[in-house]
Amino acid sequence: MLSVDELREALLDTAPQAADALELAALSESLGLTDAGAARLGYEDVFDFAEEVFAADFKDQLREVKKEVKPRAIVRWGRELKCAGSKLSNGLAYSLPWMLLTAGEARFPRAFEIPPELGSALSLSIIASLVTTGGIAQAIKRDVTFFVGLGEPQIARKSVQRLMRYGGTAAGVLAFCGVLLCLYFNLFPPRYIILAATHYLFFCMLWMLCAILSGQGLSLLLPVVLLGSAGAIVGCRLLWHISSVVLLLLWPVLTAAAALLCSGARAYLTERRFRAKEDSSSPQEGVHSYMLLPIVVYGASYFSLLFADRICAGSAVPWSSGLTFGVEPIYKQAMDLALCAFLLATIVVEYLSDLFIRFWWAHVGAAQQTATVTLSRLLRRRYCVGAAAVATLFTCVLLAGFRYLSAYLGLHASGALDETLWLGGIGYLLLCVTLFGSILLLSVDAVADVSKAAGMGLVTNLLVGYTMSHAVAMQFAAVGLVAGAAVFAWQVHRSLWNVLAHPDYYYSLV
Repeated sequence: MLSVDELREALLDTAPQAADALELAALSESLGLTDAGAARLGYEDVFDFAEEVFAADFKDQLREVKKEVKPRAIVRWGRELKCAGSKLSNGLAYSLPWMLLTAGEARFPRAFEIPPELGSALSLSIIASLVTTGGIAQAIKRDVTFFVGLGEPQIARKSVQRLMRYGGTAAGVLAFCGVLLCLYFNLFPPRYIILAATHYLFFCMLWMLCAILSGQGLSLLLPVVLLGSAGAIVGCRLLWHISSVVLLLLWPVLTAAAALLCSGARAYLTERRFRAKEDSSSPQEGVHSYMLLPIVVYGASYFSLLFADRICAGSAVPWSSGLTFGVEPIYKQAMDLALCAFLLATIVVEYLSDLFIRFWWAHVGAAQQTATVTLSRLLRRRYCVGAAAVATLFTCVLLAGFRYLSAYLGLHASGALDETLWLGGIGYLLLCVTLFGSILLLSVDAVADVSKAAGMGLVTNLLVGYTMSHAVAMQFAAVGLVAGAAVFAWQVHRSLWNVLAHPDYYYSLV
């Protein structure tokens, strides 16, 4: 049996930051100390020995934490403005083009006239591209940010190449299967199917390149790249009257080329700064893929949840009408307005989640063991305040848009419009608040919980939306969005409440 000094030294080496005497007692027993052995050493039992060791050798853990000197107010405000600007530019990269496209379609409906069947096929291709590459794009952004932050741009490049290979392969296989499926069921004319498949592949590549730019910290370039190429396409249309179909295929190609040029230049400059680390070895492909799989699943499920109601609504259109998956203009315009409010609110969600995480990390590091319950209550209270702020902002944006932009977007008051808009608004409101909680869970590596919640919400959305759109009316496909968002919200917040009950434990996992 080990002596007292040997046991003390072993405990210090094994657990230099033991939480309490109970942890030391468990470790002592694992080292072979029993109650009888403790009695021979002059202690009543193992717990008596552990309490004495904890008080003697681990007493420094109980010292008061010195207060850090806070920087000046102007420095703190400068940091906050920089963080808010980064979140704003990153959010506008996707919300601004969508809003301008929605406004352009409503304001200038004849600018890009295409056959209705082709429009349905292209809409499906864009939704499919977001679903296919949504998770892979998040994985790309995560890896680029992580490895570049470590000063390993060479590993970031290898990881991006691997993930884009996965994404390109998956997109090619799905495009081939989609073409065969559409041809077998005669959903669209063959030439439209080929155009939609090509459109889908171009957009898959575009979203992955945009993720690289975002991970490289070039979020401010995303709106420039997306809107600049769109302006060039509009200029070509006005000057040379090029076919709308050609321009719709050319836009993602031109945008992807610009994004590739910017990301390649940034990667080259970054790698030159860290040329000494060229021999760094990248993670094993199997382990790396396994670690990123939950993120990919979550991204695909989340984007599917966002657009599943449109698929259900489109499936309710009778095939005898000759317009497969054609969504009624009222439904599309109302849901686009609600989606624009959601995209604007997500900008604030990203900033508030970042602020919440920084508050959490700062307070949990200074909290004593007895202050965990107090910190848990504080975090829950602050989360409820943040969620209420997100809900309020979304509601204000949606109401303002409906009040002041209805006439501009060509929306005319009707019962179907009101039902669709408010059902869609409730659904996206729930998703917006749940996104706040999802980001917090992702920050503590609870990706599996979020992926499971998104999957359950997606299944609910599809089942309820399909049933309501076929049994009642097309606009009631939005009920599926509400039901799916409610299930997603319930699962996410149940997991989040468990995490916030143990803030110190989950902080130690990060």
